[in-house]
Amino acid sequence: MIIQDIVKAVNKLSNRRQSRYFSVDEITEAINDAVLDMFNEGRSEFEKTQVVNDLLRVFKAKSTIALTEGEGDLPADYASLTGFEDNIDVVTDERWGEVKNDVICPADSDYPVLNIYGAKVRVLPNTITEVDINYLKKPTKAVYGKTLSENGRDYIFSEAGSTDVEIPAHRAPELLAKTLKYLGVSLKQTDLTQFELLKNQTDK
Repeated sequence: MIIQDIVKAVNKLSNRRQSRYFSVDEITEAINDAVLDMFNEGRSEFEKTQVVNDLLRVFKAKSTIALTEGEGDLPADYASLTGFEDNIDVVTDERWGEVKNDVICPADSDYPVLNIYGAKVRVLPNTITEVDINYLKKPTKAVYGKTLSENGRDYIFSEAGSTDVEIPAHRAPELLAKTLKYLGVSLKQTDLTQFELLKNQTDK
């Protein structure tokens, strides 16, 4: 698992740099911060280009939102809209008000409009009962599962109790670099290269 590889690498590199000891919980928190960093960078790029890069592919999700009088809740893990299953026009708050008050050419089932308002989805006409959306979901927090060893002093990694990070394996060196940055540990390019070679060997 990537989270296990990152924790091992952080411990090894911090020992080599004679940095202070980092607990597994501290490293896991830094990993989650680093994943969020990578996700937000990818999302910012997507919002400019509308292209889902290799990192964001693992965050693609779909959801059917039930509507009551044209309004429904976005999924709890919603981050950014990427598209729809149905033909629908996304409008700004200002345009929404114009369409809602348009008595000459109101929105209809053939040409519906949608507006995202806070954590809500609003659709016109309000007779539509559901809408299918494609979106980027927020990263799930990684968990480093561990069990206490027989001596009662050490912890052993538990894959069954862990939740791995949601990034492609080939982006692990970038995740390591960002994790170390959050922990305040300097990283040389040679360290990153060694980790990348080790990761590639492990993946084979």
